Amino acid sequence: MTQLVDIANRSLEKVIGRYAQAGIVISRFPKVTYFDELAEMNPQGVALVLHEMTNTSPQENQKKIGIFLTEQEFRKAYEVTVSDSAIAEYSECINEAARKMYSSEDGKNEKIKDALKKYQDSGADILLFRPFQTTVASGQNEIDFVLAHEFWHVVETEVKMIQHSPLITEGTATYAAGRNVSQMNFTPVSQCVDPTQSFYLGSAHLLSTIVDSHQNPYIALLDTSIRADAETQFVYQLKQHLVSMILRSDRDVTKRAGKKYQLLCVPEFRQLDGNANKQTLLKVYRDLGANLLATELETQDVSKAINRFKLLGF
Repeated sequence: MTQLVDIANRSLEKVIGRYAQAGIVISRFPKVTYFDELAEMNPQGVALVLHEMTNTSPQENQKKIGIFLTEQEFRKAYEVTVSDSAIAEYSECINEAARKMYSSEDGKNEKIKDALKKYQDSGADILLFRPFQTTVASGQNEIDFVLAHEFWHVVETEVKMIQHSPLITEGTATYAAGRNVSQMNFTPVSQCVDPTQSFYLGSAHLLSTIVDSHQNPYIALLDTSIRADAETQFVYQLKQHLVSMILRSDRDVTKRAGKKYQLLCVPEFRQLDGNANKQTLLKVYRDLGANLLATELETQDVSKAINRFKLLGF
């Protein structure tokens, strides 16, 4: 699909030109490649920067995000007392369950390895996938926003900033892209419909309140102290609103069905289907290997967790 790559490159030229006017430049023009397929690791993905799949920092960032969300889910949504060790153990068990799922599901693990090699062999910095066709159909502004977002990830990678303040890296890219294309339509964390939206639009909105007043907001985004402060504020806001986000998301029938489907992909959770009670839930945690979590919950009221599983259709 040479035409789609040409469209992306023309957009990148404009996007990079606007960044350059603000003093943001990198060593070379990024290489763009289009794959007429869905991204193996993220089927909804329109575009990806290769470092998101090959660099260990983003992978570690995802672990940190997972631990953070798990901590809030248990302590805030379920109102139970769990130790940091139990949270870390459970998060690792979920990660391991996901790895097992990929390796046992029709050779999906091998498919992912093959796809990753193909992406690496392309030599591209920015990878476009089939959903990009929808972006193109949506108009030039949407095309520019996507490329401006991915280009900012390339910038942060080149200046070795991607590992700083991992909880707001999608927010910095969203903010930078919005400023680049004059599309500053961000959403306060308190109004985000789910945690995913908060990591993009919510953190971008917070960043706008911090860096808009700077002489060069782009340069401010690359300041480690500013990023650290922004991440601290973001975590505080997310902690205040995460439970309401979960409840708001759970009211959506489609999202409830999606959450149940994801949980049922982990064999241990299938025991809960039609049998959501404390005894079964603790057995699920033990079967996953989260023995510390199960032990800590034995003497606690887990009714809020049970009620949520029932709401999801278990």
